[in-house]
This record gives sequence, C-alpha cells and structure tokens, in this order.
Amino acid sequence: ILHHEGKTRGKDLAGEAFSRQQQEQGYLRKDHANLYANGDPLTSTKLQAHSKVYEARPTIREHPIPVRELIQYSWKRLDNHQQTNNKSLQRPLLFFAHFDTRARLRSDILPLLKAYQKHADLVFISASSGLRDDSKNLEKLQERCEFVIIRGNEGYDFGSWMTGLRFCDEAIKNRDEIIITNDSLWGPITPLDTLFNRIHACKADAIGLTDDLMYSHHLQSSFMVFRKPVTTSRTFADFWSQQQVWSKKRDLVKACEVGLSTALIKDGFNIQSLYSNQSNGNILHFKWRQLIEDQDFPFLKVSLLRDNPTEQDISEWIQVIKPRNSPLCDQIKEQLSEQ
Repeated sequence: ILHHEGKTRGKDLAGEAFSRQQQEQGYLRKDHANLYANGDPLTSTKLQAHSKVYEARPTIREHPIPVRELIQYSWKRLDNHQQTNNKSLQRPLLFFAHFDTRARLRSDILPLLKAYQKHADLVFISASSGLRDDSKNLEKLQERCEFVIIRGNEGYDFGSWMTGLRFCDEAIKNRDEIIITNDSLWGPITPLDTLFNRIHACKADAIGLTDDLMYSHHLQSSFMVFRKPVTTSRTFADFWSQQQVWSKKRDLVKACEVGLSTALIKDGFNIQSLYSNQSNGNILHFKWRQLIEDQDFPFLKVSLLRDNPTEQDISEWIQVIKPRNSPLCDQIKEQLSEQ
C-alpha cells in the first residue's frame, strides 16, 4: 500500500495550510498527552524523539554553562528604596528585555515603555553593550524606568530577566505582581487598559498572553505575569538560579519557556492564557489578524513581518494596524524598509 502524503490537499508546509496543520496537531497533543510526553512505545528509543527525519539521538550530550549576569552599566532612581506607600507597591514591577545587534532602540520602544509606565514600574535590561555609550537614549530610558541595566549578551532574554530579577531582589519582595516581557512585540496597537483589565480580572497564579501545546502545555514567554505566591516560591527561585547557556534555540525553549510553566504546574500553581486556550504552534503568527480584530490584542509579533517563517498572509497588515495606531504603523514600515 502506498500512501501519497499530501496528495489531496498539499504538504501543509506554509501559510493557512500550515496553520491548520498546527491546530490539528494541537488536538492530537491534547488528546494524547502521554504519548507526546513519553514517546511512542513502538518507536525505537535510539531515535531522536522530536525529529521529523528519524535521526539518531545524539551520543554526546551538551553540558551548558551557567548564565552570567555580565552587568556593564546600571542605574536606579535614587528614591526607589523609599517607596513605601501602598499605592506604589500595588503597581507591578515590569522587566523589559531588549537586544539589538547595532545597540539601537527601535523607534517604537520608548512609546511602548510609556504605555507600560501607566500600569507598572519599569526595569529595562538590554543585552546590547553599546547602548551604555548612548547617553541620549539612556536619559530617555531613565525618564521612563525605575531601573536601567546594560549587560553582555548571554542567555538570551531569560538571561536578561534573570539579571534584572537578581538586581531588583529587594524591590520584588514588596510587590504583589511582576511582569516579564521583551522587544519581540510591536505595540501597543490599542491602549493597554483592556489588557491590564484582563490581567486584574484573572485569578491565576501565572498569566500569559498566549499559550502553546508544543512539547507540553506552556505559556509563551513574550509577556508573562507572576503573582506573589509564585514569586516567593522555591520553584520560581530555583528556576532562575539554574539558568544555563544553550547553543540551540530549541533547547532554550524546552528548558526555559516550557520548563518554567512545567515547573509551576508541577508545584500546584494555576497558569492561564488570556487570548488563547491550548493552542499549538505560534498563534501570534497563525492568528495575528483574528487576535487584533476579534480580541483587541494590543501587539503584533516582530518576527511575523520581519521574517514570516511560515509564509502567513500578511498582505493587509497596514490596513489592520493603521486605523488603530497610525504612528506605530509608520514606525513599523520605516523599520521594515531598513532591513
């Protein structure tokens, strides 16, 4: 018997077909979680569990080294440690991870930080060493943030978040809520009031904008909220103390993005996604338009327009973004033209 895979409807390798395939794979992952977690008992244990080409498991295991903080510049508001009134402590502490190969701030970053500043106190951590010599932008960052940290580029955004959390250890103790996010999102497309109202209404211990079933159910790390039961837990402390340098992005995702949610669930914490429910694959690519138009989602994934790795239909992104935030639309167009 010959099965001509994809003969009828195509190979599902790109665009809407790939989006559909990811959704259908998500149903399988949800219904057969044990098989996805432990592997098919009829498949050789000598094969790589997640390989699509039946390659052998690697014989030499990688031994990653611990992530170093590599702080090269730090600044904090002088009166920060004197903030003792209840109103200030009720505001979340938001850790924003930044990286740019040319040590620049995208034109949308400062407006985004201003929007965040309305709802949280900000900690800006950049892994672009050259930014420490940019006095003009450092001054602008200091207007928006309570802390500014410039460090060496090691450990990706998780290394930057780890550094920020350690640097602000005392400030975190007095906060009921912390947020980690990064520069992988363009926004806000619309005011952030709706997003933060959703956060306030959610009762979960850890909150993400979107989730994913890949490897195992987890919150995507572009924006995550942690309540005090989590931030004061041994599980949370151990996770950040064990950050390692991974040479492959896939291993980083499994150890960090998936690993954090997995550890929290195992410890009995409740996690919840605000804009998706057990999706599979990168919903920020597959359902970007529906998220914005149907759910008032305030962000657009940078990699969608910059790289569009799965060839989604992005032909009308301007028509979607411009009526909602014309200046942001112009900033995105300018950045894309510089590629």
